[in-house]
Amino acid sequence: MSKNILVVLPYSGRAFGGGVAVFNEELCKALGDDNDVKLLTFDLWNSTDQKSINPSSGSHKAEIIYINDVTRRELANPRGDDAERAKLYDEINDPSILFARDWAKDLGPEWKPDIIIGHSRFSGPAAIRIKQTLFPSAYVQYFLHSYPVEGTVLVGHKAYGEDIDQRTAAKKLEDERHWMAQADMIVPVGGLLRAGAKLLVGTHPVRIHECIGGAEIHAIDERRAPDDGHFHLLFNGRANAPIKGLDDILVAAGRLNVMADEYAEKDKEKVKPFPTIDIHVRYWQEKTITLGDAKKPGNDPTNVDVNTVQEYVDGTLRKLDGDKRPIPRKVSLKIHGISDNIMRDMLASHAVLMPSYIEHFGLVPGEALALGVPVLMNEVSGAAFFFSDSKRFGDAGKAFVVPDFCERISPSRPERFLDPGVVAVDAYENRDEAWANAMLDLVEHLGERIEQAAEIGRILQKDYTWKHCAKALVAAAAITYGSYPITQQGPGGSLWNEQSEPLTTT
Repeated sequence: MSKNILVVLPYSGRAFGGGVAVFNEELCKALGDDNDVKLLTFDLWNSTDQKSINPSSGSHKAEIIYINDVTRRELANPRGDDAERAKLYDEINDPSILFARDWAKDLGPEWKPDIIIGHSRFSGPAAIRIKQTLFPSAYVQYFLHSYPVEGTVLVGHKAYGEDIDQRTAAKKLEDERHWMAQADMIVPVGGLLRAGAKLLVGTHPVRIHECIGGAEIHAIDERRAPDDGHFHLLFNGRANAPIKGLDDILVAAGRLNVMADEYAEKDKEKVKPFPTIDIHVRYWQEKTITLGDAKKPGNDPTNVDVNTVQEYVDGTLRKLDGDKRPIPRKVSLKIHGISDNIMRDMLASHAVLMPSYIEHFGLVPGEALALGVPVLMNEVSGAAFFFSDSKRFGDAGKAFVVPDFCERISPSRPERFLDPGVVAVDAYENRDEAWANAMLDLVEHLGERIEQAAEIGRILQKDYTWKHCAKALVAAAAITYGSYPITQQGPGGSLWNEQSEPLTTT
């Protein structure tokens, strides 16, 4: 049955940019196939570019309803300025701004939402206030897109190598907990956030439904990796963010070079040489850092660009490998700036790497596998929970998960990897070794891994598109807490219980 769905977000769409904006556009579009969708948002103007950055009604398959009656032109660049984007979150959740204009009349005299969707603390409070103020019979689905990592296992473990604002993290978690308790359903994206939702909800009787963002449809046989005798591995992420794990990949490359030396010394007559591996870092964005105390004279900000990082990488590898080498370096690491075509870069690689310490879900593995490109992904991620689920992918996905945490983990035991009071201080002690072994294993079994990636890609395109995500989301709203407190999105948009079994009642 078709539903009336009101989606609330201060911005949306690829024109605006960012994960939540793109996620919201794809979700609206998928929901719009079978439901009447309206998107409540701000009418925004980007002063820097002198153009509108409003969502397109056509691309969203939704009617756009504006909160404000006059176009907002005072913001310089809300797409790229974190402070300006945060201001939009504060304003859409502020009742004095949210209800300043009688936008409800634009919905139509007979139109009332069956479901109201809000996105985490970004617009979740607004969705709840709209229900409480205007539509008390509506069902609020509160998406959970992030579990502030500063409040997780990384606190106190110095995994970042940067100062961590624990007070802000605690405030974010408390805000999420406060508003989630007032929603009808929490919708975490992937298994790691399902685990986070369980910790935040506690014993409060609110439904949790884990959704999976949709795979895009591509031809599986488009791979164009070069046949030059080298194995090309792509690090696809914001490498200048320490949480993404570039340092461990660098140390892993050094380990592999030492292994190559030892291999050459022990087995000089072997027919099969140690593989040559080129690791390409796709996305290094210039960053300004201050080494040491910024208040002391001489400790001025330094601009860290691609060339600076490459010099650091080369120097570090020389130290890790030793200056005197019996053979040329077998494993290299090359730093690149931002390229404009992610798909092209993936197709030109033999495999894609996601070595983050933690990822709420992680889009990289799904994007690559949907193309039939093998991946390696970190264990503490929603993607790892998803792709290692044998009920979804058999054994094919397990080969792509790197055991880089101190123990094997599960969404059913969230405290084991999200509670800093439980997790060991040395939880990430062996990550570089785990990644070195995983990269070597992948290139030595590449043919098998390509077949497994293609198998997963076909399953994604058959059972886990955005349309399936939307179908399960609407169906989940009909399940009561007493029947199933926790559900998951199963294949084809079906519903599973927490144990990954199909629901016996719907």
